[in-house]
Amino acid sequence: PVALEPSPTKSPFYDSIAASFGLGIGDEDDFADYLVYNAFVTNLRVCPVDLTDTEHYYYLEHRSFLPNVPGVNLRRGTDKSGKSVGVAHLALIGRNTFGVGDLDNDPGGMSWGSMANAGFWTHMRYAFEFEMGDDGKTRKFCWIRTRNNLLDDQGDLVLVEEGREDLILAEYLGKGLLKWKKRGRLRIRRMQAFGERWELIVLLTWGSVVEVRDAVWFRILNEGRFLSRRRARMRRYSPTHLISI
Repeated sequence: PVALEPSPTKSPFYDSIAASFGLGIGDEDDFADYLVYNAFVTNLRVCPVDLTDTEHYYYLEHRSFLPNVPGVNLRRGTDKSGKSVGVAHLALIGRNTFGVGDLDNDPGGMSWGSMANAGFWTHMRYAFEFEMGDDGKTRKFCWIRTRNNLLDDQGDLVLVEEGREDLILAEYLGKGLLKWKKRGRLRIRRMQAFGERWELIVLLTWGSVVEVRDAVWFRILNEGRFLSRRRARMRRYSPTHLISI
C-alpha cells in the first residue's frame, strides 16, 4: 500500500519571534483577542474577534501633533464620540505619563502611571509602572519590539512583567503598511490578579508605544525633507555648484 503523506499544517497567525521560542500567547491560553483597523488619519479602531462582545470595542485617538492635549485618548466604542477611559501625555524625549479614567468628566478620579523608552535611541523597549491589583502593588512592565515589519511603522510587540519575562502578557502582530485597512492583531492575557483595569492599561500603553513610534517616523521624514531642501538650496547657491565642481 502507498503511504499517504501527512497534509501540511497551517501555520498559526501568531508566528512572531516570541512565539517561535514558546513564549507567545497560544490558542489554549485565556486571552482577549482583538483585530486592529485603521480609522481616521492616524487613529485606530480595536474590535474584538468575537463580534457579539459589544462591551469591548475601543477607539484610539492619536493627537500628539496637536498642542496642549493628550497624545493618546482611549475611548469605548467605535468612534471618537465614545466615553474616554484613559489618556497618555507623550514626549519624544523623557518620561511619559498615562492615566486610566474619564479625564473629560472626572479628572480627579484618574489613576496615573509613567512610561519611558528603555531602549535608548532604538525605541525597542518601553518600560512602564502602575499600581494595580487588590494589594495595590506597583508593578513594572515592558513592551518589547520583537520584529520590525517591512514597510511598517509599528512592528511586532510583546508585553512582559519585570522579573517574569518568561510569561507573555500581551502580543501584537502588525500587518504592515501594505494592509491599508487592517493593521494587526492584539492578544491580551486575562490576569484576574491585576484587577479590572488591566485591559485598559494594556490598550493605553500599547497605543502610546504605537503613537510614539509614528511620531518618530513623522519627525524623521519631515527632517529628511527639510534637510533635502536645505541641501538643494546650498548646492544651488554654492560657489562649487556655479563653477561645476
